[in-house]
Amino acid sequence: MRYRTPAPSNAAQRAGGFSLVEMLIAIGILAVALSMASAMFPMGMRDVMRSYQNSLGTLICQNGAGLARLHLSAADAYWAEATLKDAGVGARIPASDLKYAGQDGLGYVALCRRATADENDFQLLVVSYRLADPSGSISVSTVPGVNSGTVSEITIPGGHEAKFQIGGAAINPATGEYARITAVSGSTAMLEHELSLGGSVLLVHEADAGRSPVLAVLATRTALKP
Repeated sequence: MRYRTPAPSNAAQRAGGFSLVEMLIAIGILAVALSMASAMFPMGMRDVMRSYQNSLGTLICQNGAGLARLHLSAADAYWAEATLKDAGVGARIPASDLKYAGQDGLGYVALCRRATADENDFQLLVVSYRLADPSGSISVSTVPGVNSGTVSEITIPGGHEAKFQIGGAAINPATGEYARITAVSGSTAMLEHELSLGGSVLLVHEADAGRSPVLAVLATRTALKP
């Protein structure tokens, strides 16, 4: 006697795969999820880059502070006035030590002032930077004509507008206070917090960059070698 295998039921046929409608629904859900993920990707990349820049800037500042202590001398007559000055001027810090890891576009500016007239007590301000063009140059400018008193914005003098860039640091040379520039509108630069200024401000800037090269700022009180 021959036995015939019974034909599979419709339910059994459906259990072997997905219908066209089910596939279309799954593809639609996947497309929506991918579009949401792709929209978040640029923001995530910006956050990662910002975190990397902050970490790199802090590392360069700490390295620069150590090298500045190694090279600067408390007996140097350059510190006669208690205002912040570029410590790298006059080869006090060798040009090679002002670069980070030997890279032309990555380094720091060390600013120093005597904090106490008769003691080995100095304020050291280290500003790390990354140049947009490694062949470019970094400058420290003293800009006159800012608002005096406790202010949260600076009036930019004519001819200096290009030096005030978002992300840069406006530094009071008399006290060593600094604030990051958060916005520039016409002849006014807005700061992240109030800053007391008495007629001048120091700016670390890159010529014709269109952005601030500043990564981080480190301020510390320290003794220098005798």
